[in-house]
Amino acid sequence: MVNFSRCISVVFVLLAASSAQSFESRGHAIICQIAYEQLTPKTQAKVDALVSLSPNQAFSTGCSWPDKVRDQTAFKHTKPWHYINVDRSATSVNADDCPREGCVVSAIAEMEKRLAKAPATDWQALFFLGHFIGDIHQPLHVSYGDDWGGNKVKVHLDNERTNLHAVWDGRMFNSKEAHIRQQKRLMNKLTAEDVALANNLDALVWANESYAVTHAIYQHLDAPITLNRDELTDERDLLELRIGLAALRLAHVLETLFGSSTSNP
Repeated sequence: MVNFSRCISVVFVLLAASSAQSFESRGHAIICQIAYEQLTPKTQAKVDALVSLSPNQAFSTGCSWPDKVRDQTAFKHTKPWHYINVDRSATSVNADDCPREGCVVSAIAEMEKRLAKAPATDWQALFFLGHFIGDIHQPLHVSYGDDWGGNKVKVHLDNERTNLHAVWDGRMFNSKEAHIRQQKRLMNKLTAEDVALANNLDALVWANESYAVTHAIYQHLDAPITLNRDELTDERDLLELRIGLAALRLAHVLETLFGSSTSNP
């Protein structure tokens, strides 16, 4: 069983210690490390055994591997698996929004099936699963195709030229932010209700949570977009909550998959 009270404390420590970069490479590492720390020793051993078959040194760093290989010929088909797009008029995300080539919702289900089938050998499925569970919790990965999930929406953030997607990938965090302030903010982040919410392991539910945020973001967009990090307190709080939920849910999924496996670690 995943120790959720312990997980909350690990969320606080890891995020505060790293000036969280959210769903950029460091963010994926944070999510996967938090999840790993919550697993039983038996399940950790199975994860470690899989990681040892890969070119990565740890589960946490391996969770960024899907981004590194998606431009390679052998993995170009995985590009659509990092997100799901809906119509601008959509009020929710549905299973049929996933195109034939797949999306983040179907990819999570597929990686769960692959790991259940080959829990001792399919290290790629392990890293894909960890990465995609992170992606689906980043709101702009559940968005609109006409502007590439906010990648085409230009933003000036503290006089830095960037885009809306990048802001929600973690640019809203100030790398110079005092760790103690960030930790205090996180200490009030995951409530008992949030922990209970993390028990829902339906990826379509996760996608709809993210889309609710995305929909609200687009309702308040005015061009040109000029943002100040100091004024993004609520947005940072929300993004940190999404990180925490991603970690909790990944831990739950891995414990379920490997805990029920009969293969030796």
